Amino acid sequence: MTHIKHATPSGLYAITPESFSLNQLIEWAERLLSHHVQWFQYRRKNLPEQQKVKEAKLLNQLITRHNGHLIINDQVDLAITINAHGVHLGASDLSLTELKQRYPSHSLMVGASCYHSLELAVKAQQQGADYVAFGSVFASHTKPQAVQAPLHLFRESQAVLAIPTVAIGGITLLNANLVLNEGVTAIAVVQALSDLTTLDSTVQQFQQLIEARKQHEHA
Repeated sequence: MTHIKHATPSGLYAITPESFSLNQLIEWAERLLSHHVQWFQYRRKNLPEQQKVKEAKLLNQLITRHNGHLIINDQVDLAITINAHGVHLGASDLSLTELKQRYPSHSLMVGASCYHSLELAVKAQQQGADYVAFGSVFASHTKPQAVQAPLHLFRESQAVLAIPTVAIGGITLLNANLVLNEGVTAIAVVQALSDLTTLDSTVQQFQQLIEARKQHEHA
């Protein structure tokens, strides 16, 4: 396997809203990039495959032009087709072992959903994941049935993981600090970044919280 290690998510990790039109999606990405957001995940479950390819390709071109990184949720073939930075796999998707077997020469950065399980995270690391995600950390509008991942999981994971951790699920400006204080590498946000009328203000406030946490850690 010639898996090339890439940069991994840090800071604010923006996930595409499901409800946007293509024009709204491009505007959303442009505005986030203007505020120096560098990490994006394409997750649009309810579209025809041809539309996904079109959207993801345009998004990837825009994001890479601004030195950002696009990760594709679930779909390895789509990630390879558009030359995305990486792919994010859940428990019901292709396993990391199957990924190695079916795509032995891929150069994708790979993230793995580990929900509320440290055991799954350790296994994902052993199988070659470049980062793991825990969540839902709070009640999530996007995944209302998701099992909640306790915040202490992030502290505990630091003792056994050498790879970055991402928090996802229900993260807002009001609770982001609770997660950031646990030493998480990145916070993945969907719903809180899905209102274009307040997007600029919201992303600036998220960036301020992240920067304040960095300064506190280095103080």
